[in-house]
Amino acid sequence: MPNRFELKILTRSGEERWLELAVGFTEIKGHQVLVGSAFDMTDRKQVEAEQQRLRARMQHLQKLESLELLAGGVAHDFNNLLTGILGYAEVALRRLPAGAEATAPVREIAAAAQRAADLTQKMLAFAGGGPLTFAWISLNEVVQEMVELARPALPSGRRVELALAHPAPGLEADATQMRQVVLNLLLNASEAIADENGAIRIETGEVYCESERLAASVLGVELPEGRYAYVRVIDDGVGMPAGVRERVFDPFFTTKFTGRGLGLAAVLGIVRAHRGAIEVDSEPGRGAAFTVLLPLAQPRV
Repeated sequence: MPNRFELKILTRSGEERWLELAVGFTEIKGHQVLVGSAFDMTDRKQVEAEQQRLRARMQHLQKLESLELLAGGVAHDFNNLLTGILGYAEVALRRLPAGAEATAPVREIAAAAQRAADLTQKMLAFAGGGPLTFAWISLNEVVQEMVELARPALPSGRRVELALAHPAPGLEADATQMRQVVLNLLLNASEAIADENGAIRIETGEVYCESERLAASVLGVELPEGRYAYVRVIDDGVGMPAGVRERVFDPFFTTKFTGRGLGLAAVLGIVRAHRGAIEVDSEPGRGAAFTVLLPLAQPRV
């Protein structure tokens, strides 16, 4: 039986090809002769690689769909419970006499319930279950507004650099949810930087995306090629290995001690609801860049 093995070669033109080699001995006129054959299996290798890529993408989409159903169901149930808690807390505060000892604890109950309600809203955003109000917005204005809002929450040594396109990209989008996207990406970038210093760069612009680029992004496999607005948030933090990059949008997944793992999950849900895509570029020790691609729109007159 011949021995078979695969070999990758480089042609004179610089093209990589795969060969399947079969080598063995055979008897010819009473002598053992070494014979071999080679088969170009490059096309088969490419088909196998594409099938493996499609299987991996299908498994990822099925996982996201399962997580969406779970997150959406839990969020709706919690919202119903929290509505009752908040309602009764407000009634109790109105009925308590001025200076009552129970006032402070009841306010703490209401505040805790409100924080929990905010978390369920992020879960709903991941599941695509939140209401959307589409209108024409300026991406630059959203970025500037959220940077100013977030500055007090950032470490004093943290620099935020803006590189905003002119004219500003216009979107048909839900302004509130776009603010949430920018804020979550900004806070995630800040948390990725280990020390008090460090820089975050936020860019906006327009770009033409081919089908290949969209297919390689998160959520972009079924999007049409064309012009997209983008907002890119870049940090000079610790970066992410491949295993973390693959799970970074999973709800409740976090590498931070104090994190809840819902910020980027909410970003994913909002971008999906806006028919957009996300690109993640990161390596350990090289920081990270999150690019949100969104369909362009023209302002209404």
